[in-house]
Amino acid sequence: MNAQLFTDAMSELNDKYVMEAVSYQRKTKSQTRVWLSRVACFFLVFLLTGSAILTFSVEARAVFFGWVREQADNFYHYFFEGEAAPSQPVKYELGWMPEGLEYITTLDIDNGECFIYKDAQGFLIQFSYSPNGDNRSWGVDGVGDIQKTVKVNGNKADLYISRTDDQTSSIIWTNERNDFFTISAPFDEETLIKMAENVRVKPLRYELSYVPENCIFVTSYETAGGEVYIYTDEQDTLIQFSYTSEPNKEDTYVIHEEAERIEVTVNEYPAEIFRTPSEDETDGIVWTAPETNTLFFISGHFDEDTLIRMAESVRVKPVRYELGYVPENCVFVTSYEIPGGKSFVYTDEKESLICFTYQVGADGGSFFVDNAKAEKIDVTINGCTGEISLYKDEEETDHIIWTDSTNTVLFYITGHFDQETFIKMAESVIEIE
Repeated sequence: MNAQLFTDAMSELNDKYVMEAVSYQRKTKSQTRVWLSRVACFFLVFLLTGSAILTFSVEARAVFFGWVREQADNFYHYFFEGEAAPSQPVKYELGWMPEGLEYITTLDIDNGECFIYKDAQGFLIQFSYSPNGDNRSWGVDGVGDIQKTVKVNGNKADLYISRTDDQTSSIIWTNERNDFFTISAPFDEETLIKMAENVRVKPLRYELSYVPENCIFVTSYETAGGEVYIYTDEQDTLIQFSYTSEPNKEDTYVIHEEAERIEVTVNEYPAEIFRTPSEDETDGIVWTAPETNTLFFISGHFDEDTLIRMAESVRVKPVRYELGYVPENCVFVTSYEIPGGKSFVYTDEKESLICFTYQVGADGGSFFVDNAKAEKIDVTINGCTGEISLYKDEEETDHIIWTDSTNTVLFYITGHFDQETFIKMAESVIEIE
């Protein structure tokens, strides 16, 4: 991690908290603003070296679902050994946390993430995960902890309970994919296991790519594992599109008990259209995508063909990006859609054009860059490989190009900037809903 990345990451934390973590002296729980040596060490060493320090100890070289545990000096560490089966990286999140935790920041770990929280007493809590085959080494220092073997959703887990009140306990486990998880927090065994068992895949977001012309979007809101979109028409009839990946947690839809039911298919999935006996009630269609256990529902006064067309237009909401930083002299001009992505156009006081573009995976078209006459500089953007091309001819536009950690999103910025400005702009790119 370079100095700029370290500075940006550290700026997510209040300066007072960071200084207390750096200058930590052992404290008891009775004192306010307790900071943990282990978690502070974890956070600072992660930022400085890209390695993560956790709060548990392990015996030497015991195979743990492809992850090996081995002693090194005064620490033990986990690392993946052997060839990992190819798989698409998955993002995870905590589905449940104790009340009163405050989110601080998220750190990227190659294809994984580390989420940092704190509680009312100032204790740092972290949840991290890494995909199978990741080359990251996870250091541990909890040699004196009480160690137990427990289960997390049927998978073996190592639980490490601190013997003192001024240090955190932790739990570590892998899932069926061999993805690696850790939670470190000042909680008891029951709470740690509950947090671990509620780790879930971040739910996909969906949208309708087709609605009839007379439908006007009104609002949307989040529900358990999904969203609800509300539209209306010229008769002020409400139209609803909703989905959830947790269909057992709440009533996603209600069907009139006297409704006529018609079996159909939506993109080869079994579906059911229901026709209500009263014009005061709306008709609808409901179906489930079994691979994601996502239930979908559309309601409104539509005929069978329209309901099916709307249902088959449902798509994963595309990922979108934007620049978090542009130089002060740059003024936004316009943006436009391209295959698999979007381009944003800016200008400066010299009326030079600046462009930020991204394209996603197979949805993107071909991309050609003529940089044969440019000075090419290899750079790293948030841990990902990139290249800057600088031209001596002022009529040529300099640029930077890089991909994300999954190598599926290509980013491109053009403009008359120096190397430092290009990197600052590139590292400011954020994912948006």
